[in-house]
Amino acid sequence: MGEMTRWQYERLFEEGGLLDRLRPLGVTEEREIERLCQEEIAAWRARPTMIVESSLQEPLRHARNAIRAHLPLTSANQWQNPKTKKYEHIALKYLNFSLEQWQRINTDSEQRFAQRLREQQRIDDPDAIMRLSQDLLRRQEWYNLALGVTINTGRRITEVLKTGVFSPKTGYTLWFKGQLKTKEYDLEAYEIPTLVPADLVLSSIARLRQLQDCSQMSNDAVSQRFGPVMRQMADQHLSALIPKKDEGQNLYTHLSRSIYGRLCVLYHCPPTVFDLQYMAHILGHYWYFREQDEKKRANLDSTLHYMDYVIGDGRGNLDGRRGIWLGTKPGVEVLDAFRKEWEQMAQQPVLRTGHSGKKKEPMGEQHPVGLKKRSILNCLPPQKTLFDAEMQRRGLAHQHELVSALLNEAAWYRHMEALLSPLSEAMQAATPLETLSALMALHQDEKQDVVVSTPLQQRWGVSLDQIDTLFEKAVEEGYKEPLKYFEGTLEKRESYKAGAQKRAQKYQRTDFTLLPYSQLEHIRMPEAAQERVRRIVLTIMRHNERAQPRDRWYINAGLIYQLKTIRHELINAYLKEHEEEIKNHHRQLGIEPRYNRKMESIREMITIPEKPLP
Repeated sequence: MGEMTRWQYERLFEEGGLLDRLRPLGVTEEREIERLCQEEIAAWRARPTMIVESSLQEPLRHARNAIRAHLPLTSANQWQNPKTKKYEHIALKYLNFSLEQWQRINTDSEQRFAQRLREQQRIDDPDAIMRLSQDLLRRQEWYNLALGVTINTGRRITEVLKTGVFSPKTGYTLWFKGQLKTKEYDLEAYEIPTLVPADLVLSSIARLRQLQDCSQMSNDAVSQRFGPVMRQMADQHLSALIPKKDEGQNLYTHLSRSIYGRLCVLYHCPPTVFDLQYMAHILGHYWYFREQDEKKRANLDSTLHYMDYVIGDGRGNLDGRRGIWLGTKPGVEVLDAFRKEWEQMAQQPVLRTGHSGKKKEPMGEQHPVGLKKRSILNCLPPQKTLFDAEMQRRGLAHQHELVSALLNEAAWYRHMEALLSPLSEAMQAATPLETLSALMALHQDEKQDVVVSTPLQQRWGVSLDQIDTLFEKAVEEGYKEPLKYFEGTLEKRESYKAGAQKRAQKYQRTDFTLLPYSQLEHIRMPEAAQERVRRIVLTIMRHNERAQPRDRWYINAGLIYQLKTIRHELINAYLKEHEEEIKNHHRQLGIEPRYNRKMESIREMITIPEKPLP
């Protein structure tokens, strides 16, 4: 579910908007309230972006929430909802869809579900995403920390920065409370898995909230201020690893809907647990599977987004594995909610086979007895002692976990042996260990420059000769101590970063939408630049609405840059986010790109107002 659009905000909150017209009305004016609500829904339906019936759900949700939040309940305007038995504003009785409309919306949802299955995107390198998230959590900038936390927890930006309460549970899980958009359900703290050690995630959240203190900001203000930056950062870092469903969407939204859940299914989900049930639990939708109201359960919207992404194997096939870290990665445990299924699977008795290979069924009369814990080992006592010691060393609770780990390690050993076998004869080595020892001895006998150059090449993609050439160029340019020169360059860069951090701390509680333009123009922060772009676009739109056709302007990045010098990537990010709104503006006024071929400059015709624009 998305944020409230600007057009709806204006319809609801501006002077003379829906809330102003409903505020003085009560039960005695019920027919007038019904008329206003029907007109409002009709206005939504008439918008060109409302292509399918289900598109109306978002404006309906925002409008009903606005009535609950901004129209105080009194004896004069309340009615008792027969379904919930609770009192609510009389307008909520009419600002709703009929049963037939809800049925059409649900049918549309089912059709979109089928389409989603056809358009699923594959994540072919999940390990690379996990490594990227770990790198982001170790950086200093707030936006990198926030993106790393989102990848590891699947939480929205407002939950990450403000409402979310995170506390430690196990090595790779956290307790989470404070979920947004679940007002019908009072969710208790629930357990969520992480892709990196949970301690790293917790420490990163603490550092992030020191850099950006949002405790005094409203939830909407947090989302509006930081959301655009996070969408831009997600596309920047993840576009090479995660394909987009279409160019009009951003990857940040999918992190908290599908991508995080799919990664956790791969790494954490027990094989006996239904993947959608696991994703519903860790995304805070676990009430969906407990819902007694069949109409609510029949609505597929709660699970549609789970199907947007799946894990691939890099060769065009699906990777259906689940819980590959369970029993193989130290510190990874099954969530408490699914521990019973996991332990039952672990304790299933092993059926022995005879010489024929057929399973032997139990003989004689069977009596109901408790499930007996059985060993899966058939070995001598000394071997059992070694096995138990290894289980203790690795901190494992079940024998099958160690067996699984040992089988994986045996596969790695065979792969290593195959790689080393061509060298064994040349080095006269009888075993892979002897081959490795000979390689290490040979490596140590090589010249020192090779020893230094190899890790440089492997880690940074440069050789010792290239570094030597770079130092020579620095000396030729007059820098007699090239190392100090490069260190000084880095110090300047660090100083620049520190300055950016200080600016972020200085303006962390500032609502840029309220600042005069002359002050906003001198603040070097992405959020301030986004607000400048917003005001420029809004000013051009208002000019176009008042102007004669020949004086109108076609809104694009080049035009905005002519009016005010702002980085192109920030302009493009805003234009992409508001692409539909701008297209509709051009369509309604008949504006084409050729309108920008004027003798006059846009600066001669348009001036950005000093006062903030709503």
